[in-house]
Amino acid sequence: MIRLCIFDLDQTLVDTEDMKELREAGKNRTDAAYAGEVLAAFRSRARHLIDEMTLRMLLLTIPGLKLGVFTRSPRRYVDVVLAEAYASINWDIVIAYEDVQRYKPDGEGVHRSMIAVGMNDTDQLPYVLLVGDGDVDIKAAYNAGCRVALFKKGWPHSHQKTHWRSLSLLPDVVVGDQKEVQTCLQDPLPGLPYLERLLEAGMPATVKPRFDEIAKFFPGEKARHVVHAAGRYFTSCEALKYRREWHHLSQSIQNNKDAVIFPSEWIETIRSFIAFHYLILTSVLPFSGTGPELVITVIPARPDRPHRLAHLLAQLQASYGTNPRLNRLRLTFNPNVLGYRPGVQSQSHDHLKQEARFANVRDHLYVANPSEVQGKRFLVIDDVTTTGSTLLYAKKYLTDAGASSVDCFSLAQTVSDPLKYQ
Repeated sequence: MIRLCIFDLDQTLVDTEDMKELREAGKNRTDAAYAGEVLAAFRSRARHLIDEMTLRMLLLTIPGLKLGVFTRSPRRYVDVVLAEAYASINWDIVIAYEDVQRYKPDGEGVHRSMIAVGMNDTDQLPYVLLVGDGDVDIKAAYNAGCRVALFKKGWPHSHQKTHWRSLSLLPDVVVGDQKEVQTCLQDPLPGLPYLERLLEAGMPATVKPRFDEIAKFFPGEKARHVVHAAGRYFTSCEALKYRREWHHLSQSIQNNKDAVIFPSEWIETIRSFIAFHYLILTSVLPFSGTGPELVITVIPARPDRPHRLAHLLAQLQASYGTNPRLNRLRLTFNPNVLGYRPGVQSQSHDHLKQEARFANVRDHLYVANPSEVQGKRFLVIDDVTTTGSTLLYAKKYLTDAGASSVDCFSLAQTVSDPLKYQ
């Protein structure tokens, strides 16, 4: 259960998109005239996205819950809006523009909020939730090390680039209304990506499993390619150290970087994705043809490295056994569909940038037996994806060889430095 819930203000608690210019003009303003302008504008129409009664119910139903606000809006503006919109709420902490040296996406405001309510230790971070509507909120939470809920109630019906960017950052949970916020505060685990929930809660999703569709692009192209991910991998950069410390999947990936026997949760996650993503095939009578309905393969190892993911694939195959009830699809497991030519570099160890990663894979990845690909359906699995270069070229080369369809799946999507790209 969450102990401290910190809300963003604009487009999270209240709809103030039309007050942007007035808001930005209020930095370091303390005069009554400015306060009057803010109040008049705020009263001009209905504003609540999360109403006062909802906040009061949160305080009544969640014992000991602390409520805060962390915003980039100026103090005078914030005080007027909160007094008008939430007159009966005694906020435990309010962090405005003037209260921090480093603004969102830096997580300084989260840490200041925690200290203000007596949560002084980093081991309290899993009990802190930041609720916000945009990518800077997600980045601030990642930098601070707390959980984050992406709140979409104030979004337009048609998503813009900024909204897709927020979703691509894979927040802990995505919520669409204030009732879902209450559910998340009471138990933040059900909304997690599938593998993360399995590792942290010890149980799979009881409703629709969460496998995120992440848009990937070849450099210089606009065509969108989907990679499905079951969780996040927080890198070892300084800006993510607090979140990485208690993130189960990041630890699991690090602990198994040289493994040949993999956690059962990894296997269960892949099986759940297959059952969910290929639901139509698994719900009909067994395929009556002579060929496989689905060929499952993995990203190859470099020529000088052990083929770790071949062991993962063998473990996955063994988990199905021979029980036809567990294997409604006719599955073929082949770790050698793809290969790397000599000279391929390590994407991570050689610290390749995005364009170099794509060029590295483009020039060295190949389909081992193109004649065996024609007309078949493929699922390509990787453990961690960053730019998506490996999976995208795997899909391209298999498609060029005549595959009828290619789906890409990764156990985790890399989360990089949230402060690096502003």
